[in-house]
Amino acid sequence: MTTKVLLIRHAKPQNTSSYDDLVPISEEGRRIQKKMSEHLQAEGFSPDRIFHSPLLRAKETAEILSEVFDSPLQELDELGSFFNEEKLLALIPEATVNKTIFMVGHAPTLGLFANRLTGKNLVSDIERSGAIVLEFSGDIGFGKAQFVEYFSPRNLV
Repeated sequence: MTTKVLLIRHAKPQNTSSYDDLVPISEEGRRIQKKMSEHLQAEGFSPDRIFHSPLLRAKETAEILSEVFDSPLQELDELGSFFNEEKLLALIPEATVNKTIFMVGHAPTLGLFANRLTGKNLVSDIERSGAIVLEFSGDIGFGKAQFVEYFSPRNLV
């Protein structure tokens, strides 16, 4: 049994001079994120829960994922401005329960978190709407995840 964690960067935001927390995703970002969500579904992923940053563009991205997967959402300050790897790690279910979770957030923190989970310097950047797939087959902890795959939105457009 395994636990899968997908780290997903928010969709492309609108070009705006608004305060960063209030920047929505663009129509192009919505379209790309819907395609990416449908692609992840076609690849066989089915999240038990979708966690997201409270910043608007991450919330809107998570809402698209939730619509496609019909999965519950949970907002976490730990994925936004108050990023906290320890608290996020504690939310990852044990591998014995065979769950999949999505975490929707921002760069560069999601990439750094992926590196910490795998114990390797695998990721320098995640494209908007990009998804990193990690898997735990034993203990949940830093350096214990295996990198499985990276899904790029460029391959879908």
